[in-house]
Amino acid sequence: MRVVFVLCLMLISTGCHANDIMQGHWESSRPSAGRKANGHFGANMVLTASESQVRRDWVKYKANPRIPLVKNVSKGTPVSALVVFHGCTPDRAGYCQVEAQYALRTPTGDTKQLGRSVIWNGLPGRYGQLQLGYPSLSVMPSIAGPYVVQARLVDKVSRKELNLSQTLYAH
Repeated sequence: MRVVFVLCLMLISTGCHANDIMQGHWESSRPSAGRKANGHFGANMVLTASESQVRRDWVKYKANPRIPLVKNVSKGTPVSALVVFHGCTPDRAGYCQVEAQYALRTPTGDTKQLGRSVIWNGLPGRYGQLQLGYPSLSVMPSIAGPYVVQARLVDKVSRKELNLSQTLYAH
């Protein structure tokens, strides 16, 4: 599974391919704040420059688009958070349901709960196939400093949970 955060940014960005982010088996991959696994259920959260570009490229390049990654933005720059995942467990009818609960810790130390949404309600991918969650989370930093974007993912069928976070710096 993979979680991807998409950012519309005005500053320097780097990039990588989706499979570079998600390479290897989740069970043996090195976990990080933005990438976690619980058995076969895995997810990654990244920050990127353009949600619409990533979604177009996701279809065009068969789930291995180049994702422009960013960590720094100017105040007022809109940020979209995406989740990329794999390994959800299907129910008896053959469908998975993955839910994300988002929160944002601001530079002042306040944590804002941003709501919950179903990011996938459909057929599971083939073993190891990455799936791009929908909808996304949009954030617009209003003051300078670090913002910590948090996502608690739940596979509603297996009840497995993943807690992911990425830090975004606004100036």
